[in-house]
Amino acid sequence: MKITAKTDLMQEVAKLHGVDREEVCCGIREAVAAARMTRSDGAQAFWKALPEDTAETEVVLEIVKLLFAH
Repeated sequence: MKITAKTDLMQEVAKLHGVDREEVCCGIREAVAAARMTRSDGAQAFWKALPEDTAETEVVLEIVKLLFAH
């Protein structure tokens, strides 16, 4: 799967799961909100490294980068 833009990524995820793009975005918002509340020192360091106005899609891309870096 070749992704050419962030919006394409959300649309591809939606297609894979048989939902619409808005449902994917809603799920990401919920996951990011829950993740921000964790008390893990490593997780808190991750959140502090991101500017507060970072878009949700950018947060997801940063998490994906971390996952594939290991």
